[in-house]
Formats: sequence, structure tokens, C-alpha cells
Amino acid sequence: MTNKVDLGGHFREVITKRYNLYLLSTALASAISLLLLLVLDKGSFAFSFSSMVCALSIGLLIRNFNHREKMLHYLERSQGNKFSELENYLEAKQSLWENNLWIRLIVGVVTGLVMILLLLFNADPYWSITIASLFIILILAIAILGWLNFNDRLLLHDIRRSHRDQPSNEPE
Repeated sequence: MTNKVDLGGHFREVITKRYNLYLLSTALASAISLLLLLVLDKGSFAFSFSSMVCALSIGLLIRNFNHREKMLHYLERSQGNKFSELENYLEAKQSLWENNLWIRLIVGVVTGLVMILLLLFNADPYWSITIASLFIILILAIAILGWLNFNDRLLLHDIRRSHRDQPSNEPE
């Protein structure tokens, strides 16, 4: 007989380790950006960029914590039926990310065009700095969320594959 692997425990460990690393990195980014806010001069590009990084990292911290807790909750609820609730949750998150592609593109293009126009027409430096910081942060946020989404897609693939690869307790 082959030994059955506790897939629920394995996926719980993978989710917990992965998202604890994400939480640690976003907490560190939040702390560094908060410290920079205290040191930098108001009105500078570095101050504006630091404040937006702080907002992004705090938002990611909250998002990652909630997402981890939801995945662990769905993992616990779907133990008996081969992780179907966790799969459904991850599939819904994947389709939401894919459906919002045009929104991300339009917001990025509009923000980029506004930034370029403000820089070309020598607008108020406050707005030029703010929009330039916002544009850079939008690019970073989309890249980071895309990476997190890619990792969740890999987790979903592993969950689906575990249904086929799980050995049975029947002798061959």
C-alpha cells in the first residue's frame, strides 16, 4: 500500500509560508516608506513617491492578509470535496484579474498621458510630481499584483493536479 499525503496540510503550509513572506516584505516596505516620510522634505519627488509607496505597501499588506485568510478558510471548508471551494475561489480571482485588463490599461494610459502633458506644459510642480509618482506606483502595483496572481495560478494548477496524482490506498 502507498501512503496517502495530507494534501490539505501541504497546501495549508504552502499558502501560509508564501503569504507570510509576502506579508513580511510588504510590512518592511511600509516601515521603510514611513521612515522616509519622516526624513524627506515635503514637496519633493522623493516625498511624493515615498507616500505613494507607503499607501501601496499598506494596501498590499491588507490585501495579502485577507487573501491568505480567505484561501485558508476555503481550504478548511473544502477538505471533503477535493478542494472545490478553494478552486472556485481561485478561479474567480483569476477571471476577475483577466476581466479587468482593459481597466488597468486605460487607467495607466490616461495617467501616463496626463503626466506627459503636465511635464510638457510646465504645470504646477506639485501636480507634476504627484502624477509622475502615481504613474510609477500604478506600474509597480500592476507588476506586483500580476506576480501574486501568477503565483495563485500556479497554486490552482497544483491543486488541480493533486486530484490526479494522489495515490490511492488500494494495492496495485
